[in-house]
Amino acid sequence: MAVITKGDFENKHMPDRNAAYTAIWSAVKTGKLKRGKCRVCGATKTQAHHPTKTYGGTKGIVWLCDKHHRAAHKTVSKSESVEVLKTDDSLRLVWLIVTKPNELDTDLQWFPTDEVELMSYRYMVSYKLGEAGIFEEHKTELSDIFIASSFLAPVDYTINDKIIKQGTWIVVLFIPNDTIWKKIQDRELVGASIRGPATLAPGVMP
Repeated sequence: MAVITKGDFENKHMPDRNAAYTAIWSAVKTGKLKRGKCRVCGATKTQAHHPTKTYGGTKGIVWLCDKHHRAAHKTVSKSESVEVLKTDDSLRLVWLIVTKPNELDTDLQWFPTDEVELMSYRYMVSYKLGEAGIFEEHKTELSDIFIASSFLAPVDYTINDKIIKQGTWIVVLFIPNDTIWKKIQDRELVGASIRGPATLAPGVMP
């Protein structure tokens, strides 16, 4: 009877990931790539993490300790399933989480509650002035998608069995665009995220 090891399984089913990690550690050993500290806690014993799940060799990686690397994968899986809170077919409305305070996002970054509040206000002012928009996959601006409501959860509460923490930034979008609405219904589009300039500050997750 043949014994199948974890490495054998990964080589067969996840060749892109294995090729990426091989390239990373080869670059580290030859000095072409410097192993960084954990982005979350500053630990020096780290692993390479691909936040976008696209394993492009040494590109687009962040360094995390084992604890926060494991937490990152759990965060990605969780966020992919809860960002769309609910939809209303008759009104063409969709409720979306934009940002949660004090939680790692898929880029392994986090925002304190007051920063989430400030971002939500600044975005809406820019949106009203025509200086901010709504994009599909951060690339294609959607001029026929509109913000019907933007608010911060005043208390912890539940929507469709999903727990929403106080301070979470939520938007409600009106979507007359048939193509985008179908993508939401088919779960091709499953959430929302912010894009904009920011200054990264070192620190430990609260």
